[in-house]
Amino acid sequence: MPGAPCRLPIVLWLATALTLPSATAQEWAPHGLEGQPQRLDPAIELSTPDQEMLLAYLVRCALPEGLSVEVAVKDGTRRLSGDMGLAPDWMTRPLTEAEQRWVSACMLALTNAFGKNVQVSTRAADPAPSSLTSTEEERRRFTLFEGGFHGNIFAEPPSAYVCLGARNSSEADDPVLLDRVCTEPSGERTAAGEPLSRCGFILTGRCRAPGEAGGEPRETIYVYLEPRGTAQDRP
Repeated sequence: MPGAPCRLPIVLWLATALTLPSATAQEWAPHGLEGQPQRLDPAIELSTPDQEMLLAYLVRCALPEGLSVEVAVKDGTRRLSGDMGLAPDWMTRPLTEAEQRWVSACMLALTNAFGKNVQVSTRAADPAPSSLTSTEEERRRFTLFEGGFHGNIFAEPPSAYVCLGARNSSEADDPVLLDRVCTEPSGERTAAGEPLSRCGFILTGRCRAPGEAGGEPRETIYVYLEPRGTAQDRP
């Protein structure tokens, strides 16, 4: 299904992920009564909007729609709502490594370097989590294959990778890509010589099928965009 646009620049979430108190999957496990907003245990007090945004997207990616948690903020509490449901058991236990990778892929896929609102269609290879399946209408609208995102932002050190989706010449020039640059090369490299995208993700080349030699891991989220020309022409 189309994912909500993330206003979370990569530099921001990397810095925040390493400074949030209780910043481990185990300590972030929420607990509470069924049907009630869950409270993070131990309580996390978010002192900046950046920290609040980071945790909001973690909850959105991990928990399913209808579940929420409460966190302390400067002026009281805030409820953070689930959506994608990529790690629904986070309510009762730490994330598994596979869940860490799914949630990480979600965070990476929703990252926007400029903090702009760009609607995306998030998908995965079959068998895909239900939140990453797409309808016929969605596939008709979101046709520009931006790329595939995977990694583990919970690891030490965190990792973030992106592959480039196949595009024809008109798609490569579509204006929507001016607002989504996480698959675009920055000209910079890691200490090991790996090319970096403009969001600081390691570029792995063209996307390949999961399981294919050199292909993306199982926990990869593929992002499709709606071409701007198509959107403008539609009544």
